[in-house]
Amino acid sequence: MSLDYAYHADATAHTQTWDTEAGVAILEKNYFYIDEKLMESMESILSDNEPGKWPDFIFIHIVGLDFITHDQGVGAESVAEYLQKLDEKLGDIFKILKRTEAQKNREVIAFLTSDHGFDNRS
Repeated sequence: MSLDYAYHADATAHTQTWDTEAGVAILEKNYFYIDEKLMESMESILSDNEPGKWPDFIFIHIVGLDFITHDQGVGAESVAEYLQKLDEKLGDIFKILKRTEAQKNREVIAFLTSDHGFDNRS
């Protein structure tokens, strides 16, 4: 399953690219709207389905931090603030995953990747 507005090659389920609200949010630099929507979708998938029915692979591409650092530079205060918001929201997802794994209902393997880097503006 792909939770990303751009990449869905061969995914059996994915978000759609015609979400105009997401496009407007990007233009308004409201990046958390997009990321929160993706994370809430993932949380819903995990919460609303038995672990045995979860997809074997879920790809979630969070874009806001990349956009902010390109806009404002890696040292901007808004970057730290955004990371805090992401940490809080992702914490809810990881609680579900950890609880499920602890109950031995499903093995969970998580990967964290990052983009190519950031502009170094100050």
